[in-house]
Amino acid sequence: MRFTSTATAAVPASGQTYTFTPPASLGALTYATLPATENFDAAPWANGNALQDLPSTSSWRSWPVFGDRSWRRHDVSLGVNSGWALITGSVTMSAPASGGVARFHSYNATCTRSGYLDFHINMNVAGTKFLTFDRINTSGTDILQVYLSADGGATFGAALATYGVDATWSSKSVNLGTGTSSTAVVRFVGISDYGTTDHAIDNVSITAVSCAPP
Repeated sequence: MRFTSTATAAVPASGQTYTFTPPASLGALTYATLPATENFDAAPWANGNALQDLPSTSSWRSWPVFGDRSWRRHDVSLGVNSGWALITGSVTMSAPASGGVARFHSYNATCTRSGYLDFHINMNVAGTKFLTFDRINTSGTDILQVYLSADGGATFGAALATYGVDATWSSKSVNLGTGTSSTAVVRFVGISDYGTTDHAIDNVSITAVSCAPP
């Protein structure tokens, strides 16, 4: 945990004006069919409920959409685009990460506070579903958790996986089970330690296999 003797003012600061013009139509969610992938390379991210808050408006949603707890592309800018008060705490870009990555701002988000990044998936196919992705978190006590909803995000079960420090980019695999919900949501939850580094994910993939690995 990082300690400071002064508080950081919220963005926008007093006297500033924040104006957001929403897209012509955010549109209804599309539950991505399997196999579903996301590499976060699109730059800038799309405008959803804030500026550049979504890797794609079709199958992704996030919360909060603005401020230090919001997920953003790794090269996010300050102020009106994100609400991040600082961009300190950057992530290391090295293989297998490439292009763009999704970044959670543990450096400046209040300790223990969280932010969600949701991937909406149509899992109505046979087989065991697996989530794979790459992740980095070089230091601290901040964590990433993975959850699954089978009812469009109305309810979630217990965390399927929890990750702490990954000093280098590391590949992860999460068994999502054999459910066949057509309105499934895979949720990435970043939890802050108000530390010295951020953490990030890349190369998200969800597939269905007929024979699960041992």
